[in-house]
Amino acid sequence: MARRPSQRLTRWRRAKASVHRFTAAVVPLQAAVAAARVNPSHSNAHEDVAAVANDSTTVHTRALGPSARALKESPVAVASKQTFFQTFGGLGGLLLVVVCVSIAWTTWLIVLNVAPNATANYLMDTIEFDDGSFWLILDPDPTLLVLASLGLGSVLFGYCYAFAAMTVPRTRRFGSRMPRHLVSAVARRVFGERVLTTWSTLTSFNGPYRKLWNLWLKTFDLVLQVATLHAVLEEGFPPTLCYMYAALIAANCFSCVFTILSHTRLTAFAEVLIDTVFDLLVAVVAPIILLLYSYYNFHFDRKAFRAILALSPPGSFERHARMSADPVQVTLFLINFNSLRIQSVLGFLVRIGMNLTFAYRLKRIIEVMAQRAGPKRSVCVVSPSPAVEPPLAVQKAVSKRVALLFLGLGCALFAYTYQCISTSQVSCLRYPSCAAHAHRAVGGRGLCPCIAMIDVEKTPKTYAEWTNPLDATGTLAELAKSGDVRVIELTNRRLTELPRELHECGGLQHISLQYTGIQVIPDWAKDFEHLEFFNIEGKVGDVNLVSMPTDLFVKATSLTFLHLGAHLLLSSLPSFKHATNLKSISIVMMPALQELPSLASLRHLERLELLNTPRVQDILGLGTLPQLLHLVVVNLGASCNGALGYCDASWPLCVDVDCSAPARTADDATLSVEQVDMCGGVLYRRCSVSGMDTGVEICLNDRMRR
Repeated sequence: MARRPSQRLTRWRRAKASVHRFTAAVVPLQAAVAAARVNPSHSNAHEDVAAVANDSTTVHTRALGPSARALKESPVAVASKQTFFQTFGGLGGLLLVVVCVSIAWTTWLIVLNVAPNATANYLMDTIEFDDGSFWLILDPDPTLLVLASLGLGSVLFGYCYAFAAMTVPRTRRFGSRMPRHLVSAVARRVFGERVLTTWSTLTSFNGPYRKLWNLWLKTFDLVLQVATLHAVLEEGFPPTLCYMYAALIAANCFSCVFTILSHTRLTAFAEVLIDTVFDLLVAVVAPIILLLYSYYNFHFDRKAFRAILALSPPGSFERHARMSADPVQVTLFLINFNSLRIQSVLGFLVRIGMNLTFAYRLKRIIEVMAQRAGPKRSVCVVSPSPAVEPPLAVQKAVSKRVALLFLGLGCALFAYTYQCISTSQVSCLRYPSCAAHAHRAVGGRGLCPCIAMIDVEKTPKTYAEWTNPLDATGTLAELAKSGDVRVIELTNRRLTELPRELHECGGLQHISLQYTGIQVIPDWAKDFEHLEFFNIEGKVGDVNLVSMPTDLFVKATSLTFLHLGAHLLLSSLPSFKHATNLKSISIVMMPALQELPSLASLRHLERLELLNTPRVQDILGLGTLPQLLHLVVVNLGASCNGALGYCDASWPLCVDVDCSAPARTADDATLSVEQVDMCGGVLYRRCSVSGMDTGVEICLNDRMRR
């Protein structure tokens, strides 16, 4: 049945009326949205939009556009941009300087751990001495080097993230929230809803457990700092630095007391700022002060030594800059410098842990400052919605009884530091030769925890002091009882044998005995597996060394320096097979030495000096030393090109040398007479100045003329 025209007209009129009503509702809404875009600061823009939406409740828009829920989820995007000063204020400049210093310092630490010798040479301006091997610092263990690089690299990444968070233009565009929902969904899928909720509750600035989270984080910091204080005391740092570090940790404890007692007055920003300041002082400022202290307390006359290098012939003992420097200053510098390196797993955990917590707090303080300065945003909402930010949760306060624990810890740490320093100073006061000792509350044993025994007499006043020096055997035996001795340096002191008590010093690293008259190295000396420096210089006229264990260096994989001189009766040397880290070997005035051990395993050898060893016929392994920089061979029975397999007269060191068969025995035809006299057992040449009769007036020992 066909519809009548009147019915069609009625329906058309109804549709037209609906369109007019919809247009009347939408046009004001569009005008309000446009006004909000043009003038975001207009305070009534949002109310206008909401009012228009509320007046249009009779309009059915589901089929014509997005739903009200979708409009809520997709507010109109309005960009807002803030300057650095608007976001961070006056404190931002100081914070940016702190971040930059932290980045530079961490980069320096990475370089220091990767190349400690080069770093020390650059810092102390010693690169030109001893062919760059002045400090003879042991190369880092490969495993620990990888750990240190990864750990410090992660810390550096954290600092760079903080730098980027402060310097990248702070533009925020509030568009669709879909990406955030996707990230949140992925995180929930990986970690679980409960884990994410718990983490947010603990760490959120508005969460109820923020103060408890800060307390646990502070406790973790203090555990690492107390472990560092213990290491500082055991390493024998100067008392001033020990007291400064103890005072810093005590102040950190007292800041916890203040935070707990003032929990209602301190904001989240104030709490994070206090913790960040102490982390900065411990992780960055304290190591920098230590490095500066080491730098300014080492003195070496570089100009005078350059003059000695110009006057002394190659191979002269005078050219060893390390042996000419003040041994006390060298020892103290190495103690302080090595403390900046990561040399153990525990050191890795402590050092990286402190730096990571500091980087984490930098991130938090930047977030707090950004939230406090939150940029003004204009968001157009079609229909009214509840407040976006939930109300602040009630903060769970930390019990005031906990403040008593931190107060007691701070006082106890400072008292413990004072007790360790004062007790050790009293115990070591009667041993002037103890140049460095651990700070330890040794109780009633009365032992001096000596780390370095240094007794050097380079300027004897009388001839009797040279021929009959003081006996240091008893002093060394007493100091070795604590088992802490790592450095022994004696010059012109009597020590004919190593005391048995020294065997207990498993951490012995440095032995330097010059003109001590020592004759025998005991068999148990092979147990010094941490030995790095071995120097024994005999005295003309004394018996000196007559034997050494053939396996003396079997465990000395850390040995870097070896010098043996003026041992006229010593006929053999220990094997170098296991001393793979040797960098410098000097064998001088040993006429009875029959054979030089093979050098084939010494891949790191940089300096080799062989002087006055006429019975040595071969230098085995000389051609397999890839890092050799310095070679001096004087009065040696070996072929001019060592043990390269054949006599090559074209080798650079073979100029004007006849490659004839070596004369292993001397006869009257091969002997020559030198005009040499003896003065108290010391060889000297008679010198004269033209036109003057100088006579015989001076007995000079080149090694002790300073």
